[in-house]
Amino acid sequence: VKPHNIFIDDGPGGCGVFLSDWGSAARTGERTSWAGTDYFYTRQMEPHWPVPADDLVAFVRTIFLLFTNQSPSEAAMRYMAHSPRWQEAIRLAHRCDYDALRNFINQQL
Repeated sequence: VKPHNIFIDDGPGGCGVFLSDWGSAARTGERTSWAGTDYFYTRQMEPHWPVPADDLVAFVRTIFLLFTNQSPSEAAMRYMAHSPRWQEAIRLAHRCDYDALRNFINQQL
């Protein structure tokens, strides 16, 4: 999940949000090499064993960028690393705590 993979269809009949670009996706439990944008990658080792938390961390980083209007960069990573609020969101993502993440995002809106 990253901003370039989120598409909004505001055509007739309402608004829909779609995720695209599943080229680097792998089934949980399969070992795979990493092929993607470093900023959104949670593991520093490759090949790695994908887990659901990987996608949630990328999602939190995407939400962070959308709320702060920053681009994926080392500066954004440093800013996020020094923000207790966003570090809590990353912690929740690593724990796969969906309800707490939903509450966190709703508080940001």
